[in-house]
Amino acid sequence: MKRLTNLHIIKIGFISAAVLVLANPAMTSAAITYNFQGITNNNPRDVAIGARQLSVDVSDAGRGRVLFNFLNVGRQDCSITQIYFDDDASLLTGFAERPYSPDRGVSFSVNARAPNLPGGRSLDNKFIADYSLGANSPVQPNGINPGESLFVTLGYRRDANFRAIIRAINTNQLRIGIHVQGYESGGSESYIVPEPTSIMLTSLGTLLVGVVKRRKKA
Repeated sequence: MKRLTNLHIIKIGFISAAVLVLANPAMTSAAITYNFQGITNNNPRDVAIGARQLSVDVSDAGRGRVLFNFLNVGRQDCSITQIYFDDDASLLTGFAERPYSPDRGVSFSVNARAPNLPGGRSLDNKFIADYSLGANSPVQPNGINPGESLFVTLGYRRDANFRAIIRAINTNQLRIGIHVQGYESGGSESYIVPEPTSIMLTSLGTLLVGVVKRRKKA
């Protein structure tokens, strides 16, 4: 009975903390990092590579703008070639600046060749892109490859603010999707920022596994 009580307390504490952060984005740092979760499964190894290496930092750019910094921080071959935003909250007003990268090998333009995230319509909650970008031809050399990044700035409504943007991402009202090519296998995969429920359950599962292991050792 004592073991169940301890795990129950940990679960309640974790969920309470997660809910608090979701409700009050001001508690988080200026730049908030989101990882990606695969929605296609053409090659499980490729999906795992992308989930491990790819992320996006979201920060307040001021003057009614939000900055998305897409990162590829691994060594395995993969390249972000298309980026999509599904704005169900209707907060965004469009691209405020041209996409910029400090890396010479990255070159993107507004409006991806494929107007919607590949595989996005197969989701229960269909991903329908409102804004998109695509790597210029040839797409794989010009995509976001290992060690590279891309800055994307979008404007938002005058009656909104940065907290509203983060709240929309955290509640699945503003979704970010990417299409990734250039794997060693020659395949491609699509990813989205996972829903908060998925993030919380994954983290909670990891936490509980650690608790059980420690108790077994004891």
